[in-house]
Amino acid sequence: MKLTNLLYRLIDARRVDNNAEQVSFPSCPHHTLLVVIKGNLTVKVEDKIISLCAPQVLSVPPSHTCNATTEVQPDFECVTLTYNVYNEDPDGSMQQVIDPHLEFMAVVAPSAPVLAIQIHEGGQKEDPWARMARQILFQELCLLLLKQKKQKSQEGTAMEAIRQSQKYINTHYHDSFTREKLAELAGLSVTRYSRLFKKIFGQGPIEYLNAVRIRKAGDLLLASDNTIKQTARQVGYEDEFYFSRKFKATTGLSPMVYIKKHRSVTRIASLAHPYTGHLLALGIEPYAALINPAHRTSYEFKNVIQVGRDQPDLELLMNAHPELIIGYEGTDYEEPKKAELFRHIASTCTVSFAGDWRKQMYSIAQSVGKITAAEEWLERYDLSINRKISGIQYAMDDRPVAVAQYEDGQFRVYGNRNLGTVLYDDLQLSVPQALNHVSHSRLMSLEQLVQSDIEHFILFTSGDAEERTHTVASLMQNSIWQQWEAVRTNQVYELGDSSPYSCYTSLAHDLFLNRVSQLFLSQTSMH
Repeated sequence: MKLTNLLYRLIDARRVDNNAEQVSFPSCPHHTLLVVIKGNLTVKVEDKIISLCAPQVLSVPPSHTCNATTEVQPDFECVTLTYNVYNEDPDGSMQQVIDPHLEFMAVVAPSAPVLAIQIHEGGQKEDPWARMARQILFQELCLLLLKQKKQKSQEGTAMEAIRQSQKYINTHYHDSFTREKLAELAGLSVTRYSRLFKKIFGQGPIEYLNAVRIRKAGDLLLASDNTIKQTARQVGYEDEFYFSRKFKATTGLSPMVYIKKHRSVTRIASLAHPYTGHLLALGIEPYAALINPAHRTSYEFKNVIQVGRDQPDLELLMNAHPELIIGYEGTDYEEPKKAELFRHIASTCTVSFAGDWRKQMYSIAQSVGKITAAEEWLERYDLSINRKISGIQYAMDDRPVAVAQYEDGQFRVYGNRNLGTVLYDDLQLSVPQALNHVSHSRLMSLEQLVQSDIEHFILFTSGDAEERTHTVASLMQNSIWQQWEAVRTNQVYELGDSSPYSCYTSLAHDLFLNRVSQLFLSQTSMH
């Protein structure tokens, strides 16, 4: 329905002031515009609660009842305009229609009260031209509202383009950018793009780009062994001396001083459970960390300050006064905007959650000056794999093996990450077809499990000892479970609580490797 084919025709105008006990506009077959002249009011239109104040205009579609939800204020005044909308067909005939353009639209329109009053007063005159004048004024009001809606829509589109531009900068910061190029990518003029970007993010696009580059450079300087020149180029600066000046102007430290300072700090806050495990494997107990008492681990904290359970608590983190924060990238947290504030508390080293655990450990070791400790730990881990892999592979005889957590009547079966990384990446055991291309995990019903090609099954259950015993007993009594080949051949292994093993970190993998070795070489199954 094209806007150019629509005709808006005024039917009636009514003025409501503080003498009215209640503002009520009963359901009628016409459209209604409620124009607030002065004061404020909250109305209910069907199930929608809408707060209005001058000079707002509310559009109510036909057959909708509008009632005030609060008493009319002494200074309240409004004008209601009822009207019909007609669509011109190709043959020139006019059909009454529901207007799709102004439905439930509540907008601020400064000139609307004056027009509404003039339209209402025009109905009180005996002048033969008054009726035509009212229609012209009403058309002017409709035109005003429709233009404002289009402008608002365009502004919303522009704002979205700015936000997409920010995301683009965050992922392509190493590319060469100018303000003109960024504006072109957003589909806006340079002036408008710069103005809107600063309005949303508090700084211009090039300032923001440089801030992202310096932030990423700080991560690279701490978590990699790149030279300053390599780091500069990796974040988008061709001139390492210009980069060094920018870095010092932003952080207050030259790149070399920044590295030396933060690799010798002692007050380290870990804002990710896996990274806490890596730090402990490196022989460092964090000064502050996320601690969830519900998670049973293979280690106990002694003098660690809790700064949250599974997500960081900003206030606790600020009160801890860490010197270095190690955590995920901001978007990996439940509240990314809060995560952006970590850098205002202390220098940060961000390590991507999506990365390989060995690379994560190495990056963390680099940031705290423990490269040798990381290399030694990984060497011991690989030697442990080499001693055990042939015996385990022989016992499995290339038959598919899986590990799962039973939760809420389903099985979360792990792919190549977390528990699965030890089975498939380290021990190179056979992956079931059901887990092909599964990176983290997938939920499977008991029926799906029984129909799969899994022949060896490691099962974790949740809850306390009594709850786990009940879960296992319930499964063993299930007729479908009893028919599963893995159950009938005693190749299902129940290991209880998964907490000590399931975290994607060095300590948990080492613990699971040893447990799997004991399990498969002794063939202790659930029976």
